[in-house]
Amino acid sequence: MILGLALASLAAEPEPEPQPAPAPDDADDADDADDAPVPAYEVVVHAELEVEKARAAVVQELEDMGYDREVVRRGSYVVYRHEAPWYGEVLLHDDGWMRVRRQPMYVEGRQMPWAKRNSPGAWAGCLLWPWLCLRTSGATYGARKWLNRKSATVDELAPKVLTYGDRVADLHVSDTVEGLPASLGAL
Repeated sequence: MILGLALASLAAEPEPEPQPAPAPDDADDADDADDAPVPAYEVVVHAELEVEKARAAVVQELEDMGYDREVVRRGSYVVYRHEAPWYGEVLLHDDGWMRVRRQPMYVEGRQMPWAKRNSPGAWAGCLLWPWLCLRTSGATYGARKWLNRKSATVDELAPKVLTYGDRVADLHVSDTVEGLPASLGAL
């Protein structure tokens, strides 16, 4: 019923006619007016701005929590890893979903007193001390401890992620509602 009222109000409102550009007074002004075309009207999409703001709030919260060690984009989501492997990694999807999972076991050139992380000198240190380069604590963390850490992360991020998901849903609903008059007209 609400959708019907919204469609009726959209169909009843005529599109505003674009206002013609004012005529220039001087010949100099005419040259400037020819260089920059004046748009008939300006469209501001508030839903996209709200999605960007909500995502920025989630990313800022992740950085405040320490999930800024490694940020990797993989398809439709971004992986945020914490410096401490037992904190896990957060997968933030473009459609407003979030997943928290354990960090996998991996090998990296650890920072050594003589070299930065993942530099050739750090990899040379892996030849001397191979156990320093294997990161296993994320995968070997106990189940109860991991669930506690996961629930703490989810509880801290939940309000902002819910807001982000709501803004993404609002954007898609507004896109669908904008396309309804044309779809109904085609019927």
